[in-house]
Amino acid sequence: MENNIKYTTEPGHLTAYEFHYNSPSRRDNVTYIQEIFQRAKGVQFMERLRTNPSISLDSYTYALAAHYFHIFYMHKSLKEFNCFDVGASCLFLAAKITDNRRDLNLISDFSARISLKQIQYISSDHEINKWKHKILKYEPRIFFVIYPYMDIKLPFQFLFMFHDSLTGYDQEIVNRLIGCSFQLLMDCMFAPIMLFFSPITISAAAIFLAAKFSDIPLNDDPRAGACWFELAKVEDINIIAAAVDYILQSYPTGPVIIKSGCTQDPNCLNNPLHFGCTEIEYVGRTQIPTPPDT
Repeated sequence: MENNIKYTTEPGHLTAYEFHYNSPSRRDNVTYIQEIFQRAKGVQFMERLRTNPSISLDSYTYALAAHYFHIFYMHKSLKEFNCFDVGASCLFLAAKITDNRRDLNLISDFSARISLKQIQYISSDHEINKWKHKILKYEPRIFFVIYPYMDIKLPFQFLFMFHDSLTGYDQEIVNRLIGCSFQLLMDCMFAPIMLFFSPITISAAAIFLAAKFSDIPLNDDPRAGACWFELAKVEDINIIAAAVDYILQSYPTGPVIIKSGCTQDPNCLNNPLHFGCTEIEYVGRTQIPTPPDT
């Protein structure tokens, strides 16, 4: 991804250079790698929270919360605002906005359990009240920051457009392509990809990658009909290529934490697109975009 190129004219987006050198966290002496790591940890906290059977929030609410999370840190520093506190607050706020409200006591209880790494532990009233206070404190601050971006669509919402527009394929193949693309987009939530690319560009990049990994040929010959990338309405195909590169960099093919249940499954260690595994903890990228020399 080129450091000084802005890949979309939509409001609220950054260049890689701006993110590398001039993010609020960078001005607060948080390094680029530290910021990527903490952003991923905060989103992972939300993922564990929303997949708990007692909370069970849908993918759209989770993706919206992750988007709010990344936008918030586009304006605020990770040194000033703890990523777990903000993560829980973003999920609580997103659940309200999508009309999937969850009880504050429930969110606070399981936030305490996850933060203490004792999911079976029954949280004390003190721990629950502490998390309730933090969520109620941060929720209005987050809403104030993200309010100008409330109308921005999420990448996977454009998958429905691709689903209806891709022609010449069996329905089963299209469903498989969209399903794989959807999982790629969910994995992207750990990284701040929406700060750099428009949602439809990210969706097109996921379609391209899903087709490659599923051995599904996409039409790129104008003589055979509309090319697949024309559906994304992106003037420069290199913009989609940059988004593809960024998505690939989001997979931790290097340092990972292998948790119980994964060490016996070679797929977890060898396949960066092993979608069914939830036991590998994202800890960062192996190919961090290098900023230009100054």
